[in-house]
Amino acid sequence: MVSGGQTCARCDTRFEATIFVPPVRHSRVRQVAEAGPGGASPCAVHPANASVGACGRCGLFMCSLCRIESDGHVLCPACFERLSADGTLASTRVSFRDYGWIGSVLVALGLFMWIFAPVIGPCAAGAAVAGLRQKYRARESDGRVRLWVVLVLAVIETVGGIALFAAIFSS
Repeated sequence: MVSGGQTCARCDTRFEATIFVPPVRHSRVRQVAEAGPGGASPCAVHPANASVGACGRCGLFMCSLCRIESDGHVLCPACFERLSADGTLASTRVSFRDYGWIGSVLVALGLFMWIFAPVIGPCAAGAAVAGLRQKYRARESDGRVRLWVVLVLAVIETVGGIALFAAIFSS
């Protein structure tokens, strides 16, 4: 893999990839015995190692082997795994919503199922707006035109559906 523009093999969406080369850790693990009596607290996972700090989430003492810095937090391995699994840490997320695709599907659905257009149209417009915000935050211009088309079609679909219902029920 190389850094730069990539295409997802599963959904055919373009994204920007950057190769991550982790820095070499030059940490020396101090033993509790080296610190002398009362000189250091032991690591909760490695009792022979002296702690270099506490977890910012649970307060567990950890040595330099256990210390993980991620998204501005200093965490123990258990908290890192828990927050990664929950999706709380942004740097560990691996899936993202493509609001542009969701909006496109909703607009197409509303065109074929015109009876539900007054409900599906606003949902498609909301997805298009969320997609535009997502693209703006990521500073991507790729796909913005499609999102604007989806937004305009969603508004036309909503207004047309409401007008159709008004015409049907006014008779």
